[in-house]
Amino acid sequence: MAVWYEMTFHAVFLQKLTKVNDFEKPKLIEDKISRGGQFSDSDISPGCTKTYRDALEYFNRNIFQILLTMKIFPRWMLDRAPRFIFQYAEGHDNLESYLRQLVESERSKPRVNADKGLQAKDDRANNILSLLVRQEELAKTQEDAAKGKLETTAPSASLSDAEILGNVYIFALAGHETTAITLIYALTMLALYPEKQAWLHASLDSILATQSSYPRVWTYEELYPQLTAPLCVMFETLRHFPPAPTIPKWTGGSSQTLTIAGRTYHLPPYFPISINVAALHMNPKYYGPDVNSWDPVRWDPTNKSSFLYDPKKSSNPLPVNSPPINKYPKGAFMPWSDGYRGCLGKKFSQVEFVTTITVLCSRWKIGIKNECGETQDDARERVLGILARSNINNVGSLGMKEPFDFTFEKRV
Repeated sequence: MAVWYEMTFHAVFLQKLTKVNDFEKPKLIEDKISRGGQFSDSDISPGCTKTYRDALEYFNRNIFQILLTMKIFPRWMLDRAPRFIFQYAEGHDNLESYLRQLVESERSKPRVNADKGLQAKDDRANNILSLLVRQEELAKTQEDAAKGKLETTAPSASLSDAEILGNVYIFALAGHETTAITLIYALTMLALYPEKQAWLHASLDSILATQSSYPRVWTYEELYPQLTAPLCVMFETLRHFPPAPTIPKWTGGSSQTLTIAGRTYHLPPYFPISINVAALHMNPKYYGPDVNSWDPVRWDPTNKSSFLYDPKKSSNPLPVNSPPINKYPKGAFMPWSDGYRGCLGKKFSQVEFVTTITVLCSRWKIGIKNECGETQDDARERVLGILARSNINNVGSLGMKEPFDFTFEKRV
């Protein structure tokens, strides 16, 4: 299986929904079109030339060319342009069509007690897309109230179609790219460090001994809080390979004072700064003298020799119903950023990752495939070199630029 940084998480997530023994196509995928606003990986929507997944991947891969093309050329010229230019307009149109379908599908859903205004209870799904659409409805209700048509105390704040589509794209990008990258790095590190993979296998074997052999019947409430080892793998992978190695911030409307190593710096209002997450995660002050080692066991709360272990502190800095891990120093671990502007999908990505790693590693032993004439040590050094040459891709995420192959050996 060739590995590229562009691989989307969606393909892996579909695998975890199937019965691992026979990989039957889950009913969830067959029902996607009929449920409205969701797309199958094998079907192309009317008016498009790619599937949703392929459209999103193409846009992310060529984002700068697409944005430049749409900025420079008028629409009538693009429709008559040669293929090497028109392909970027087509890529833009494909993704825009899918995103509009998602938004329109949400808009078309019935709202409970619509005649009573938005103060009435709304029983539609609570997801990010529905919240964006509801914000638009709030603004329209405010307009009606201003005309005396409806009584409401809703705040006046509207979102244009372009703003809604822009937000939906960002959420789609974040939901695919970052978790996919983390999974690829995690599988790579498990293959490179078989002793850590053996630790993970032993933990999963103990936890899953009383569970069904079919992952589709596992329950979140019962199983997820026990899966400490897969979450440790995620945290250690994110520590070494944060999807966003730097995080842009600014001082806002007021000046800020920053003291570092005894020196004081005064930052003016609206001053841009960048947090070096990669360097932060490699600071021995926060992670100990073995900071450069990839060791997921450092996060295990039963590992009393870990630099992070502190019996006086809570062993679980995560939300309720999460697996327990050692508490990291405040502000020293930022793969999801931090504070009020932290990633909305933090918990969701953790559940995605833990579920996928649990399903794969409970059944398979992962390795690196040797190329022609290579020894196992040669293959390991080759992949370590690929890791060392990781860099930033078109959408600002860390990724590997060179392909290599995994091997999957069935565990008995």
